[in-house]
Amino acid sequence: MAVPENLRKGMLIRHKGEMYYVLDYYETKAAQQKGAVHVKVRNLRSNHVSEIAADVLGRIEEAHTDHRPMQYLYAQGKEHVFMDLKTYDQITLSGDMIKNELPFLVPEKEYRVFFLDDNPVMLELQPTASLKVLETAPPQRSVGGSSVYKDAKVESAITVKVPLFIKIGDVIRVSVATREYLGKET
Repeated sequence: MAVPENLRKGMLIRHKGEMYYVLDYYETKAAQQKGAVHVKVRNLRSNHVSEIAADVLGRIEEAHTDHRPMQYLYAQGKEHVFMDLKTYDQITLSGDMIKNELPFLVPEKEYRVFFLDDNPVMLELQPTASLKVLETAPPQRSVGGSSVYKDAKVESAITVKVPLFIKIGDVIRVSVATREYLGKET
């Protein structure tokens, strides 16, 4: 089976009455067999990640959603408050809905929130996050190769492996998907 032309990463689709976010897709081929397309999706209601064969999905229809730029304000218990940058309306998203994104939320930064029928269904982050280093060992010169790393706690309370030259106060880029160090902000 060929990859459907309208299938792409980041789209929201509806399947069997549920909303899914397409994380990735790939095609497999085996000798003497027809190829298959597998779609890795996240259920927006349960946050469960699974793979579905594209032929099971049938005709892929993108869900018509609205996305708005919103600023993260603060956490209130298990709820997280965002403000629409155009209307100044505030909405809350539950911690369960955005549990994968929580480590990268920084107050006063802007994020995209997807809405379906005026209800928030998903928070989208950029592929990389710029985060300030709050705690780490003092900087050192690397004697051997450049593959020596140390732990650094960043402003979102996650710990990232960073090169030895990183110091407290530096702003680093971190991959949201893998939570790995990508580089130092200049």
